[in-house]
Amino acid sequence: MNTRIAWAAAAVLLSAAPALAGYSELSKEIEGYQPPALYRSQVARYPFADNTGAVADDFEAQVAMLRESSARWEKSLSAPAVEESFLLPEPAQLARLKDAASDNAAAEKTLSDGFALADLETLALLRNPGVASKERDVRAAIEGYSQAENLDTILRRYSAFTASLMTGIGPMDSPEAMARSRFPFPGVLALKGEVVTMETTAARENLEAARRKAVTSVDKAYRELIYVGEARKNTESMLDLLDNLKGAATARYSAGETSFQDVLKIGIEREKMKEELRTIGEMGRNAEAMIRETLALPPSIRIGAPVSDNVEVAVPELGDLQSMALAGRQELRSMRAMVGKMEKMLLMQETMVHPGFSLNLSQYDRDEVSRIGAGGMGEEKGSFPTTTVASVGEGLPKAPMFGTQVAYLRELRQRIEGLRADLRMEEAATLLGVRNAWFALDKAGREEALYGDRVVTLSRSALEASNQGYSAGKVMFADVIESYRGWLEANLAFARSRADRSIALADLEDRVGKRIAPADKR
Repeated sequence: MNTRIAWAAAAVLLSAAPALAGYSELSKEIEGYQPPALYRSQVARYPFADNTGAVADDFEAQVAMLRESSARWEKSLSAPAVEESFLLPEPAQLARLKDAASDNAAAEKTLSDGFALADLETLALLRNPGVASKERDVRAAIEGYSQAENLDTILRRYSAFTASLMTGIGPMDSPEAMARSRFPFPGVLALKGEVVTMETTAARENLEAARRKAVTSVDKAYRELIYVGEARKNTESMLDLLDNLKGAATARYSAGETSFQDVLKIGIEREKMKEELRTIGEMGRNAEAMIRETLALPPSIRIGAPVSDNVEVAVPELGDLQSMALAGRQELRSMRAMVGKMEKMLLMQETMVHPGFSLNLSQYDRDEVSRIGAGGMGEEKGSFPTTTVASVGEGLPKAPMFGTQVAYLRELRQRIEGLRADLRMEEAATLLGVRNAWFALDKAGREEALYGDRVVTLSRSALEASNQGYSAGKVMFADVIESYRGWLEANLAFARSRADRSIALADLEDRVGKRIAPADKR
């Protein structure tokens, strides 16, 4: 029995020896296989994944460029350029207000009586939550550079670690036979970097728009506070004048030279002025609330009276302002960056579905060895394709998800056209906004000149003349009261026009996206 088993084992070994020898020769042949010369020439021009050759150099160069772009964006946050910033405070001012950026008590001390506009604007940049939120968005977008390289870097490291392993299990394909699995190559990595750059650019423009809105908001509130102070001063002066007039009217009434109605009318006007003072006070509290909202301050923080600084500006030409707005307004620049991002994404997707360096007529995934035995039983088919289906494009893989006209690419093109239409609509709205802001600035400037140069002076002369005439009994009391009202209205209108001019200037800068230099610096 043992002899029979031994003879059977020997027979099996003898019969298997030729098969083992054939497999060894086939393995050596596969390991020594070289692609055709044409294929090698194309791979030499456009290599896929040779970690020691030109592709490695190109890949590392792209990675270095991504890291350099990331560092450049980080630097732009810590040290922004003047031409890219709506407002860039002085370093000394930033250092002086550093504590007020997080300490409410320090901020309240800064905003005590006599605070300057520059301090308020700097606090808006340091404390506004909207600015902080958009800055976080920029930092999040910058992280996209490392994400763009991480996947490819991991895959390449995995390939390097496993390149020398021979497990002996599974098909023994040539490395070049799986060239498609090495995709994407450095060119696509560069497109990924451009996508991240466009997204970061859009986020950076949104950050600058948030800064601009914060500065514009406190500018308007600051001008309202100045107007409130001047209006209160003029109204209190009106009360003093009415008190003097009441004394004169009472003396004339005692002498029988006028009726008691004159005294009553003065009392009515005084009550009106007191109510006007209360209204002016509430206007001031509204402006203070605007400042607290922008600076994220609690209601208990007191806002003092600002220092008046009437800055003269020359109204620029409307055409120049509109050109500046179209080129520099942050919302438009952000939308253009988003259009660019979508275009880069479309280009990357088209690159990944476009045909490669051959028509795929000499590349196949089947293992001819599998035809031996049961795997080869069945219909014989040629090793190489002989036809190309025109419906999927010449040389493209025969799969419904590939091609230049697939559904998600058509969707992406439609979204790009939608963004372009939104951009055109926003450009038109920007031109209209600049036109309206320019008109408001021009109108306020003309009204300020009208009241400041003529109306206030004439109303003061009319008031003095009516007082003298009333004391002499030559002017009716109704004319005296009218002259008092005219004087107050002229002074209030002058103060209002000055505030409106500054507010219109801030609104115009908001529409243009750029500060307008004072007249002496133009």
